[in-house]
Amino acid sequence: MKEIIEIKRKEFEVLEKMGEHSFKVQRKNKIFFLKKYDNKDAFNAFVDQYRRLKITAMDIPKCYLFDKNLLISVVDFIEGDNIFDLLLREDIKNEEIYKFLFQDEWYMRREKLRIDFHPENFKFDGKKLYYLPYKYGK
Repeated sequence: MKEIIEIKRKEFEVLEKMGEHSFKVQRKNKIFFLKKYDNKDAFNAFVDQYRRLKITAMDIPKCYLFDKNLLISVVDFIEGDNIFDLLLREDIKNEEIYKFLFQDEWYMRREKLRIDFHPENFKFDGKKLYYLPYKYGK
């Protein structure tokens, strides 16, 4: 039997459990990343960071919905490997990544935002480098 998670009268089918509190889910043939937060402070920190990142020029996955009562966020799922895995396999040139990372760092410094520039927090879809403000955590 398929597991269904309902949030604000929207049903999401669980495709894969990706961590202790995170899931790869589907709704109307679109794939999302669903994260349940342990406490209100962690949820509020994510929402605040997401809103601040959204106004920068940095690419982040689009948020589909937040539920402050259930402490859940649902964002677009970015397919592919993170930058760390791509660099290990040498599927991408270091120069390309450095260009994107320096550009993103400039935006963050300009907006006075602090983010974790660890390579596992970035995904490259072939055109854009996305910063993931959460852990996919497998």
